[in-house]
Formats: sequence, C-alpha cells, structure tokens
Amino acid sequence: MISLDNFDVKLLSAIQEKGDITLSELAEKVCLSSSQCSRRLQRLREEGYVSRITALLSPQKLGFSLKSYVVVTLRSHATEHTSEFSGFVQSSPQILECCMLTGDADYMLKVVAADLKAFDHFVQGLLRLPCIATVRSSLVLRDLKETTDLPLPL
Repeated sequence: MISLDNFDVKLLSAIQEKGDITLSELAEKVCLSSSQCSRRLQRLREEGYVSRITALLSPQKLGFSLKSYVVVTLRSHATEHTSEFSGFVQSSPQILECCMLTGDADYMLKVVAADLKAFDHFVQGLLRLPCIATVRSSLVLRDLKETTDLPLPL
C-alpha cells in the first residue's frame, strides 16, 4: 500500500529528475528544511521507495552504438534449462534488462553492443547454449522515447 504524502511525491520526483541534486537544492525545491528532507529521504529508502540512485551513462559516448531487443524461447522450463539461461544472463554485461514473458516467447533481453560484429558474437554465444530453442532479434533504429522516470501520483 502506498503511503506517500505530497512532500514525499515531490521529493521522489525531484531525485528522479536529478539524482545528484544537493540536499539544499532539494529542500528549496520541495519547500522543506534540509533536515526534514534528509529524514524523509532516509525513510523513503528504508521503506524501499528508493532502491538506489545512479548515473545514466551515454551508451553512444561509451561506444555502444547498437541496441537491440532479443526474444528467447527455451527448450523447456526444466530447472537445468532455466538455471543455465539465468547464469548466462547474469554473466553477460551487455544485457541491460531481462524480463520473463507470457505468450509465445519466454524472455526478452535488452542488449547493447559496439557494432553488428559484437552483436553477432553475443547472439552466437546465446545460440550455443543447449537450453535455447529459438532466438529472434530486432535492432533499434531510433528511440522515440526513453526514460527511467516513473509516473508518480501528483
């Protein structure tokens, strides 16, 4: 159950917009004292509303010019197959997200790579796993919207 007041929502919105905001800037923005902001932020962390604060890096600046979505179907949902796949996912830094799906496929991966050659190398490694039945990929041509901001109740 969500138990946030207007100040909590304003705090969350402000740190979501700018994770490196200073406590004094935050206090001014939400009209609370720095100590009140600090206590509220600590409570929001403890209650799990804030899991972590991180920097968003530019994939292009760091040489990751290719982004793709890869849909994976396993041969079966036997424990050895799901464990093997999970191990591959956890050990592959180019996989940014992995979601278990309903429907025809089992998983969707969000993958970055330097170029097509690097992406092909990744896909070939994935296809070598005995647990894999099918792999389909789609390369991202252009992002129309990309955000990490959640729609907060205002």
